[in-house]
Amino acid sequence: MTSSYTPVFDVKLTILPSTITITAATDSKVYDGTPLTNSGYALTDGVLAFDDVLSFCKVTGSQLCLGTSDNVPSNAVIMRGSTDVTSFYTINYVNGTLTVTEPSGFECPQPEHFFLNDCETSTEVTLVGSPTLPDIAAGHYTVTNNLTPLSEGTHTVTWTLLDDCGNELATCGQTVTVDYKPCTGVEWQGYTYGAVRVGSQCWLNENIRWATGVHTAYGGNGDNVGKFGYLYTWYTAVGVEEDDDTAVPETKTGTCGDPYVQGICPDNWGVGSEADFALLNTTAGTTDRLKDPSTLYWQSGYEGVADGTGFNARGGGWYNSSLARFEDLMTGYHFWRSDSTPGSTVFGSSINYWCGDIVNTQHRKTDKMSVRCIRKVMPE
Repeated sequence: MTSSYTPVFDVKLTILPSTITITAATDSKVYDGTPLTNSGYALTDGVLAFDDVLSFCKVTGSQLCLGTSDNVPSNAVIMRGSTDVTSFYTINYVNGTLTVTEPSGFECPQPEHFFLNDCETSTEVTLVGSPTLPDIAAGHYTVTNNLTPLSEGTHTVTWTLLDDCGNELATCGQTVTVDYKPCTGVEWQGYTYGAVRVGSQCWLNENIRWATGVHTAYGGNGDNVGKFGYLYTWYTAVGVEEDDDTAVPETKTGTCGDPYVQGICPDNWGVGSEADFALLNTTAGTTDRLKDPSTLYWQSGYEGVADGTGFNARGGGWYNSSLARFEDLMTGYHFWRSDSTPGSTVFGSSINYWCGDIVNTQHRKTDKMSVRCIRKVMPE
């Protein structure tokens, strides 16, 4: 009978390690030039048996610059009293994330203003201000800008903040204005002349009206002096003896290093040269922008545009010495150039109703035409 036997069982028991998950801390901060670290960790899945304690977990991670990186847990130690029971567990590790973000409050310097002199078309500038960088440790950033030689106009200089790794953290734009030094008029021989800037050039905005040398009002009518200034022979205009066809005008050296002829112009001003008028023509683009816009000085339809340069060329005509007559009133503006040529003729220039460019015209030196002056020596 079964009851007469005592059974013996051969049973093998296996104790499996318990599975747990340990997750490293996730953290973030705004870049400040110091590394972001966080040694925190937590048991995020599974349970510990009895009085077991997660006493240690190594967490390795550091994020200095803009961006993210892993915060890595490892080497956990689980203790039961004074006994290390880590081997009783299967441990899964989950990385945390360390994130460094862009700073706020990156502010550009205040707008700055620089001036070109008449010799320059662009200039290297040295900015006075620099961006403000709150909450970033000194020595842990680089600030750069895209500054290059600047031409006339309003520019935006972009400042860029870089972290220790060369990453772009932030940008801002600073307004930098570059224009020419003021162009002001001058009192000369009892009359005050206004002035106007046309690009890099500073011109008187009306013709000389000094009663000197061989001069005349158009048609002998003194009322025309107030409108157009006097008409002069080339000899008078450039300051040489009348009828001396071999005379070469005296030259001075301007601020930009170029020679100029003062002639009957004010001190530090000169009679415009061929090169001066060529640049004027190029800068204006069309003589409509050089002419006075009023029909008081041009026949209707020949006047300049309202948004011109302010050069205010007026149709003051000229005196033809070979025919002994005045010509082109209200239809042409004729003016001497300082360039000299041996002989009885020399080139002048004119702005006419029929041409969009300044025209070079050959004249007898005894003809009489207007004189317009350009600044050659800049004030201190």
